Amino acid sequence: ASPIPLSGLQYPTPFLLPCLPSILQMHLIPGESVTLPALNATSVHRTALDGQSLVIEQNGKNSTVRFAAMPPAQVVSANLACANGNIQVIDRLMLPAGNLTRCLGGMDL
Repeated sequence: ASPIPLSGLQYPTPFLLPCLPSILQMHLIPGESVTLPALNATSVHRTALDGQSLVIEQNGKNSTVRFAAMPPAQVVSANLACANGNIQVIDRLMLPAGNLTRCLGGMDL
């Protein structure tokens, strides 16, 4: 496996730590091991652990992941094997509108 490119990745700031469980649930697909680029279609919809619809798209060797109404996150490292599936490393944190505010108890950013 190739190393994960860390340059340019943004990490959550400390005020996001209470939201980490909610954020992770937005980025996990339960009950399925998604392997790229072995999809049988150019675009597939999956449901994240928090119930939101994720769209996984492929264009040749390039793969993106997004929530229905958001710009896509680029997959920068694909198919990292782990004990219960595959990890697809993306280039940004995906937070649909309103989720962060709800997690922080209504605090506006």
